[in-house]
Order: sequence, then C-alpha cells, then structure tokens
Amino acid sequence: MKVLLLNHSDLPIPRQFLHRGLDKLFTFKSSPKITPLASLQKTLKKQEAMTVVFMNVADMKKLNKRYRGLNKPTDVLSFSSSAPGYFGELVIASQIAKKQ
Repeated sequence: MKVLLLNHSDLPIPRQFLHRGLDKLFTFKSSPKITPLASLQKTLKKQEAMTVVFMNVADMKKLNKRYRGLNKPTDVLSFSSSAPGYFGELVIASQIAKKQ
C-alpha cells in the first residue's frame, strides 16, 4: 500500500515512528473481542493507498468541531473515501500523540 505522509504540525515526525506504527496497524494480531481492528486490517489490505496527515492541536480542534461538533482537540480523526482503491485519510494531532 502506498502511504502519502503530510506533516502540517510543528514537530518533526521520525520515520522510524511512522514505520513502526504502520507496521503494527497492518500486522497486529487482534483477539476476537477486538473485531473492529480485524475488520480494519481486512479493509486496509484491499486498498492501494491512504494519506496520513500530522497536524497541530489548534487545527485538529477546528476539524473536530467541524466534523464531530466537539469544540476540543482529539488525538486522531479518520475520513473514509468512496474512491476505488483509496482508503482515506488518517489525521493525527502530533503533539497529543507524542504525549501518549
């Protein structure tokens, strides 16, 4: 799968962090109790591309308000796509992710 990485945050994003995180997403062995993750992994394997966007907390707060009606930042938002072969976007607040 091709992954387009965009960094719109104030922090540099280490490549090893990205590779480790994406590798875990695709290879994590979930228990039957974690069916959403297993479902996500099946969906990802069928896709050709996705976008991962790192963003600052202020911009993440704006997105969260616009799309979820919550006037506070969140760590991750995902946006699916109906385009064939394209999974969609995963938006990560880098400062929040760093703390976690």
